Amino acid sequence: MLEAKEERLSKLEKLVAGLEEKRRDLDDILEDVRRINERINELRKGVRERREEVGEELRKIESELKLLNERRDELLVEKGKVEEKLEASKVKLEELERELKDLVHKHYVAELFVRACNNAAEEVGRFVLDQVKREAASIWGRVRGGVWEVDWDKKLLPFLRSGGVEYVAEQLSGAEKVVLFVALRVSLAKRLGNPGFLIFDEPIEHLDEKNKEFLKEILLRLPEEGVKQLIVASCDEGLLEAEWDNVIRLSS
Repeated sequence: MLEAKEERLSKLEKLVAGLEEKRRDLDDILEDVRRINERINELRKGVRERREEVGEELRKIESELKLLNERRDELLVEKGKVEEKLEASKVKLEELERELKDLVHKHYVAELFVRACNNAAEEVGRFVLDQVKREAASIWGRVRGGVWEVDWDKKLLPFLRSGGVEYVAEQLSGAEKVVLFVALRVSLAKRLGNPGFLIFDEPIEHLDEKNKEFLKEILLRLPEEGVKQLIVASCDEGLLEAEWDNVIRLSS
């Protein structure tokens, strides 16, 4: 009976020892689980914090992007205004270039006229020059009416005289300057030895219809008076439709 109890006690002690060992193993497992849970919580906390940081960064980026888009729209508006001003400036520049070209051309023609007068004055005497003046005054008088004298100063700049009053070229209108210029050119050609050809650029521009017809008749008679070749550049249809030997039309 005693042996049976001792055997039973021994089994119980072994069982208790086994349970104690399992309890320690379980404690170890629970400790591992606790550490894992702590790590999981730390990771979750880190993820939340990182998510908040990322969200804040995204909000900042969106705010900056909005400002940049607004600035871009402003710049596009400014660009449109600048382009409009640039186009207007280009148009104005083209107009100024055309005006400059016209002024250069007129200046060149004036220089040619002055040179021609200088050369003519050195080659001919007072008598022939008086004939030139009378011829030019006759043409001018037929256009303007009245009694006129045509003369030029020491610099060979032409002027008019009527009734004791002198009129320099600066006092004449654009049309009057054209008439005086044509009158002098024609007179020089007829009285100073015909050069064989004459060139006129828009000779009747700014004139009224009566004076246009008068100067057109003068130009048409020049070939009969010894001018071998007459070249006239004009945009006036009335002048182009006159009885010329040849008419060449140029397109722009």
